[in-house]
Amino acid sequence: ARRQLPLNLLKDVRDGSARRESLGSPISAPSPRQKMEVWVPDANALWVKGWVQKQIGRSQLLVQTEDGAAVKVDLAHNGGEMLTVNPSIEADMTSLWYLHEPGILANLQERFAADLPYTYV
Repeated sequence: ARRQLPLNLLKDVRDGSARRESLGSPISAPSPRQKMEVWVPDANALWVKGWVQKQIGRSQLLVQTEDGAAVKVDLAHNGGEMLTVNPSIEADMTSLWYLHEPGILANLQERFAADLPYTYV
């Protein structure tokens, strides 16, 4: 069976129409200079934040991580999706825009760094 390509995500990345929103007020679509923020699996840090630079081929994206590394991500092996970075840190975990492993871990890490380790679930 042929896998369906993640056309919506690839289209959003290609034309820069990926949207980010914060609580209370929507933010307009980013300019072409802004990059979509995503989480990339990492052997040492578990997850690393990165920015989609461009599409390579039909189902691969080039992501530059915050430590400067360029990583090729094959969406055909990721189930056709990228894990998007949450736009803000939240006290209530159920208020996160994207509820996935790297989003939860990053929220807890940022709250701990701000001396606010306790959260609602």
